[in-house]
Amino acid sequence: MSPYGSGAWASRGTVTGGEAALRAATMLKENILALASAITQTPADVLKIINGEVINTRTRQGVISLADIGRVGHFRQDTLPPDFDVQLSVTASFVANDKLYYMANGAQASYVEVDCETGFLTMLGQWAVDDCGRIINPLLVG
Repeated sequence: MSPYGSGAWASRGTVTGGEAALRAATMLKENILALASAITQTPADVLKIINGEVINTRTRQGVISLADIGRVGHFRQDTLPPDFDVQLSVTASFVANDKLYYMANGAQASYVEVDCETGFLTMLGQWAVDDCGRIINPLLVG
């Protein structure tokens, strides 16, 4: 959730919000692994988060749970090295300054029959195609 923003502006809300969320999640993951490294004295570059646990990729053994990392990070900072800066809350934003705007790619076509005497139209078919990219909510895509 963001305390401020410029509005959704149609479909770009997922583009900008999603990128900001991805950046924040990546930063938080790095912080969690650094904290796990400090707690367990295991090099951070061999740690990976899998199913709520930090795993040592060399030994394939679990070294600490995310719950324990949260407990130490919030309530037992006294057990950490004195120069270690615990950050279990991060903020990230995204602004694509190199693009004027975001736009979806798609096409629509209608197949109609025109009664030349009356001017009435009969819709015989309607098609819409959209380049969805990665679908975030499949329930919205028909």
